Amino acid sequence: MKSNMEKIDMVMWAKNGALTLPLVLKRVEEVIPSEVINKKIFVDDHSTDGSVPIARDFGWSVFQNIRGGVDAGANLALRQVTTEYFISLEQDVYLAKNWWERIPRYLKRNDIAVAQGWRISNHPVIKKIDEYSMERFRYSLCSIDNTIYKTRIVRALGGFSEHLKYPGVDAYIHQRVLNAGFKWITDSSVLSIHFRMGELRE
Repeated sequence: MKSNMEKIDMVMWAKNGALTLPLVLKRVEEVIPSEVINKKIFVDDHSTDGSVPIARDFGWSVFQNIRGGVDAGANLALRQVTTEYFISLEQDVYLAKNWWERIPRYLKRNDIAVAQGWRISNHPVIKKIDEYSMERFRYSLCSIDNTIYKTRIVRALGGFSEHLKYPGVDAYIHQRVLNAGFKWITDSSVLSIHFRMGELRE
């Protein structure tokens, strides 16, 4: 896919992300061209900080996740999607500068349903663990925090889990995609930053 691809929706589910949201949303605007964005869908999970007004300040439409949990938030977001492709992002993942030019192009292939980069912690200890996991489990890496999907396939598979609040939502949809005979591509050379509380200065 090129930067002039058809319009796409972006979704984000969040809870009390005010500390990182301004950085994350500003970065999204820098990385993903505004001309390809259709809707910006922000699902809030009972935040008690300034997450909702921050999202609105950046032009995101806010929906309330009444039941709570990542699974319910992801499915609520999916119900709002109206485009052939959609991107899911998370409140504490700072998107790689080359994410847009590298990741969406994978979906040109008919056998690929989902594509993503990877993310690595800014915390020095957790970063080492992430680096080990990236090397050791490179063929099974999956996450739903810097990811693009073919909407019709995700919907045909029943969407995201309805019984895993967190964790496991990413592993669930990953396995459903593979079981259906499609591929999920994780390009670990496209590295975003996973912010950890207390390590933002670093």
